[in-house]
Amino acid sequence: MAPTNTSDPYRSAETPSGLRPYVSSGRTPILGLVSGLCAGTLAAIGLSVLYAYGTLYIPIVQIEFLLTVAFGALVGASSATVMHRFMVRSRAVVVGTAFLLGVLAWAASWLPWIYGTFQRFEAPISPADVLNPFFLVGAIPQIYGTGTWSIGHSSEAVSGPLLGAVWLVEALTIVVCSTATGLATMKDQVFCEPCGSWCTVLEDRARYDAGAGESVRAALRERGDLSVLTSAPRPSAKDRWLSLKLGFCTGCGETNVLALDEVKQTVDKQGHAHASPKAYLAFHCVSRGDMAELRRALGA
Repeated sequence: MAPTNTSDPYRSAETPSGLRPYVSSGRTPILGLVSGLCAGTLAAIGLSVLYAYGTLYIPIVQIEFLLTVAFGALVGASSATVMHRFMVRSRAVVVGTAFLLGVLAWAASWLPWIYGTFQRFEAPISPADVLNPFFLVGAIPQIYGTGTWSIGHSSEAVSGPLLGAVWLVEALTIVVCSTATGLATMKDQVFCEPCGSWCTVLEDRARYDAGAGESVRAALRERGDLSVLTSAPRPSAKDRWLSLKLGFCTGCGETNVLALDEVKQTVDKQGHAHASPKAYLAFHCVSRGDMAELRRALGA
């Protein structure tokens, strides 16, 4: 496979003979932003009730932690998925929105939790009470001082600094999981601006020896030599290699990219293999002709 022609429009002034890095336009349609905010807000409010009562009536720490993770992840996924569908290309907007909605979800979960806590301990209050800021200012310190649950067979309720630490971990878990889900939704996303659609991204199209990584990266980034992808040595180790990703528009075919991940594989005590990919070469643009030739050569 010959090096890409230097007259290719995918070239840049900084790397005249290499591949141009793919850079998202970062465009954010207003409808996509509003739709994502609405979807995330509805999810935060609706799921907060299920989450609050789940933590109140399931006295198993492991399950409560899983509920917390799921709560945050679902809120982040609800907004990020909708924004993706509405063609929001800005990673900062998607991730920032997921973060803000994670904070909203955490705050919203306090209302049904406090209501359920008072109902459970036979101190009935009305739903309007938990919407009263003055009531909340008094209720939260009261719960902080007395506690509502104990550990193991102990009759003494967890309260004070220890309860505060649990609340802090809970808040961080919800916000981090929501944000991480938004970030994961945007991972490996490539958008074709000419036809306005997301590109198809194929992972693990070829594997190369990790020791040849620098030469492969230099050939692509500095010289634009795609022939290295068919001639580079295959992995010599079973636990570490470079993995090739290809992205292309199935509509107009104008946007075509490739990337490399460095993959490390570990085996747990049960003998299950777990691969951990890390970006080694970010997406770089190639021409339509070079992508077609590369896919034929690799059988992708």
